[in-house]
Amino acid sequence: MAGRSRVTRGSRRGKPQHRQISTNCPQCASLVTQVNQAYDALDYLWDRRLALQKSIGVTEKAMADRAAAIGRMERARPPSGRTAQQQGAIDALKDVNAQQQRGVDRHRRDLAEVDRQIAAQNGKILKLSVQLGKCEARCKPAQTTPTQTTPAQTTQATPARSRPIPCTICRPYADLILRLEQEMDELLEEQDEIEAEIDFIANETAMGRPVEPWPFGTPQSSPGVQAQRAMSEVSSELAEVDAQLFRAWAGLTSCILTCNAGRSIISRPLVYGSVLGGAAVGGVLAAGGSGDSSPALTSSPPVSAAPPAMPSNPSPSPMPAPEPTPTPSPGPANPASTQNVINCACIEDSAQRDALLRFCQLVRQLAFRLINATTVEIAGASPLGTVQGQLNPTTGAIDLTAMTTAGPLRLTATVDAGGNLTNATAAFGDGTMRTVYRFETSRVQ
Repeated sequence: MAGRSRVTRGSRRGKPQHRQISTNCPQCASLVTQVNQAYDALDYLWDRRLALQKSIGVTEKAMADRAAAIGRMERARPPSGRTAQQQGAIDALKDVNAQQQRGVDRHRRDLAEVDRQIAAQNGKILKLSVQLGKCEARCKPAQTTPTQTTPAQTTQATPARSRPIPCTICRPYADLILRLEQEMDELLEEQDEIEAEIDFIANETAMGRPVEPWPFGTPQSSPGVQAQRAMSEVSSELAEVDAQLFRAWAGLTSCILTCNAGRSIISRPLVYGSVLGGAAVGGVLAAGGSGDSSPALTSSPPVSAAPPAMPSNPSPSPMPAPEPTPTPSPGPANPASTQNVINCACIEDSAQRDALLRFCQLVRQLAFRLINATTVEIAGASPLGTVQGQLNPTTGAIDLTAMTTAGPLRLTATVDAGGNLTNATAAFGDGTMRTVYRFETSRVQ
């Protein structure tokens, strides 16, 4: 029995989820309306994109089945032995395929135009969101919707309004980066499936077994050509998403540099809590105890160790006396608002192992915890595993060397007072056979 291709282009990709936004600042209401209208337009474009993809997939599947039927009919009777009726049936099927191919070509042109419009709409949403963030940053409490409060009510209303949220203006960049990283993950997963399909076709061909056409590309193309075309399309999409990520990260970096409220972004709660798991005072990192091993943070709620955001101009107040027996607290009131975005790039690959290591996917799920004042533990999936390194409590420098399943690893980074990793590099291998990555993390609410 002939093998059948098992992958359909775009089969794993769905429409991104968007949320309607609101504001408490009347001066920013028109911008909120524009952002929500832009999101509605983006939803329509994605519905159109998915409908076109589905139509193309269904049509090409029917064309592939029809091409297979034509092949069986032509093999059953050579041209010299066919009746006019049999030849007419074959020609009719070929005419149907030719007509449907023209329709598929039109759909593909429409799909390319929709993709262009989606990219433009994403850029518009980002621009409007940045303008909205600036508008809300300028909005004073006196300009917000007035509410009459009694003295008894004032003590309840004031804390909610004055609670600081660092780097709110940078949040649109963070949201865009997260959406693009999700899209890149889906594309990489699709790329893995197509690579497996190419291997499958090569193995079947080597064994002398025929492979039926798969539902992609022109039915006249061989399965190998169809798979290579699918790989080319995925590679082009990956390059476009990577370029968008580069632009989004450039915008985020610029935004963080001008942000006067705090240091920025983390989008998934870390398994062990914050990067440090301890206090940060004036840029000097301190462990949760006086050099003693702190209890494993996996036994307490996630992000419980994250340092609370402090107002830029806190009012003087007496320091509360420390409790004699502290117990783990639930952590920030709204941990879901914390984001974890990591910029990562392979900067050297003389060992040609980036495609196997996929460290930039792995680094998004890295977990950190402080073992004591001078030891930090980093945990992740293979090839990293769980490794420990040295932490300089004065400068925040991390220096880690370990043996992993991908060979020797050297990881260096600097942790700042905001819990951000900067100047971070991870090098697998040594000498002239190395694969080196540079990455960073930042926090924003």
